[in-house]
Amino acid sequence: MIVVAIIGILASFAIPAYQTYIARAQASEMLSLMSGLKSEVLSLWLTTGSLDGADSGTNGFPTGISVSGTYTESVNVTDGVITGVFRDAGVAEPLRGTTVVLTPSTGEGSIRWLCAGGTAPISLLPHSCRT
Repeated sequence: MIVVAIIGILASFAIPAYQTYIARAQASEMLSLMSGLKSEVLSLWLTTGSLDGADSGTNGFPTGISVSGTYTESVNVTDGVITGVFRDAGVAEPLRGTTVVLTPSTGEGSIRWLCAGGTAPISLLPHSCRT
């Protein structure tokens, strides 16, 4: 009986930790897919000096990249801001249908990317998005 109680206590800690681990892995897939567009935005900004018009479907950006990611519905660019949307099904509950937004901050010949304005829980995003 004591062994069963100990296993129950350990499981009560392990299951939520595992679910958080799964959600973080799914969120990192999103950031990985979004990072492919960062260099395109930087290239356009270095060429034109502006992020205006850095939109999906123009200036060489594909329209509504329907990424074949397991958890990612789409990734789009609007005026240099990269927005990713999680799928509504097959994704950890706290991430379903939420968004991740990478906003460019320009200065001194480079772009700094900020995770701001998305609806995905910040605690589930990779460390690069939490700081």
